[in-house]
Amino acid sequence: MEPTAALSVSAQIAVAIAGFAGVVAAFHNDSVHDWGQVEKFWLRLLLLNSILPLVFSLVGLVFLAVTPAPP
Repeated sequence: MEPTAALSVSAQIAVAIAGFAGVVAAFHNDSVHDWGQVEKFWLRLLLLNSILPLVFSLVGLVFLAVTPAPP
């Protein structure tokens, strides 16, 4: 698999997980402010586990797109 394709797939998966976190927050019965500490932790963990791979994948794609200057 090409490195660009692998990074694009991981970025798409990360965006899908972040979207799922939004759906969980939208369909929960209570407001996010009324959630317990454990529920807030799980939501924060889900968002971090999607945002960090997305950022790292995009940084990798930028590194692949930039060509180094000749010496």
